Amino acid sequence: MIDLTDPATIKDARHALGLTLSEMADALELEPPNGKDTVRKWESGARSITGPARVAIRLLLERAGLA
Repeated sequence: MIDLTDPATIKDARHALGLTLSEMADALELEPPNGKDTVRKWESGARSITGPARVAIRLLLERAGLA
């Protein structure tokens, strides 16, 4: 299972999905205008990712055949 508590892995997952910060925020239905900043903070380690967001990213990866 992918460790989505690791900031680098979150960024790798986004890149594997071919999404920009804004597109990832939209896919996760994060509230604008701060959604993009939230994803950036997860990827830099400035903010911990929540459990529901980890599950959602795993589902996106599974649907794309990447997990």
